[in-house]
Amino acid sequence: MKKQTILVIDDYQPLLEDVVKLMNMEGYKGMGAKDGAEGIQLALQLKPDLIVCDIEMPKMNGLEVIKSIRQIAGYESIPFIFLTARAQPDDFRTGLKLGADDYITKPFELDELLLSVSQKLEKYENLARKNESKFLALAENPFIGIFILTQNNIIYSNKYFEDISGYSSHDIKQLNIEDIVISDKEKFVRELNFCVSGLHQDFRTDISILSKDRKARILSFYAKHIDISGSNAAVCTVYVNEPGASSDKHSKTPGQITEIESIIEKLILLDKNEIVSEIEAVLQIVDFDKENLRNDIMKKCNISERETEILELVCRGLTNSQIAEKLFISPRTVDNHRAALLAKTETANTAALVAYAVSNKLVDLKKITH
Repeated sequence: MKKQTILVIDDYQPLLEDVVKLMNMEGYKGMGAKDGAEGIQLALQLKPDLIVCDIEMPKMNGLEVIKSIRQIAGYESIPFIFLTARAQPDDFRTGLKLGADDYITKPFELDELLLSVSQKLEKYENLARKNESKFLALAENPFIGIFILTQNNIIYSNKYFEDISGYSSHDIKQLNIEDIVISDKEKFVRELNFCVSGLHQDFRTDISILSKDRKARILSFYAKHIDISGSNAAVCTVYVNEPGASSDKHSKTPGQITEIESIIEKLILLDKNEIVSEIEAVLQIVDFDKENLRNDIMKKCNISERETEILELVCRGLTNSQIAEKLFISPRTVDNHRAALLAKTETANTAALVAYAVSNKLVDLKKITH
């Protein structure tokens, strides 16, 4: 069993040595610092389980030490015991406001200090167990995906997240989160790493991912910095933006529209044969209805009935020769119509044309997918 580390900070060397020696004799790992600045440096290196600190010290007093330590992400709940030669009510109140757990007035019996150390460690262990129980209860929630991230590696995931991503628990542990994120990946990974490292305490956004079976999902995402056995991490929760979640199906936010566009761009880059069904799946996921805009787009692009007919066949994946044979026109005529469609929709290639047509509902999805 790992020894619990007790950091002792005191500028009076004989007392510092006695307390550190006592901690080691009682089965703890005692470490000493001769002033506040050195104490903070050691705290950052060791991530101690408890800190015993004198108040009156040169350079940096105990109140400044606890104030500094409590501002460090992951250090907010470390038990903190003050040693003081002064027992003024104002000192007690100030220390308690800064997060001190106990005051021991000098001179004191070593047994008194040991009892306080034992009680405070037990208290925080019980609190940690309660938090762990709450987390496990949350992890079993069938409507929220949860995973824990350390330095971009997923070390834990619940069943709902596995269902969303399509990956097994084993597969997920081999992934980097950026392997499945589609849109604005660089910004997302940067902000998430800030959260994991503790530079940010939490992070909230919408993300889009491609699941293992290459289906696109848009998720609401929230991450919060946590500490796991002295290591930085983030617990992340996700849930799917289901169709019909909004009372007004036409009121998509700019962020959601950006997500849709990012997914479609990603699908085009993948150069998939089934791009039509993939884009249709995206539209179904977000319940993105542009039916009312269809006529306006058709008028703006000045797409004729014949071009609409050819567009539908292009979206079905037919070649120029196949379209010509079906419509009883020449392949050259089909090619001219295809070029006109590219120009009118301002798209660069056939894949982009298909994406434009499907996402703007210029074609009947039932006709081109059945």
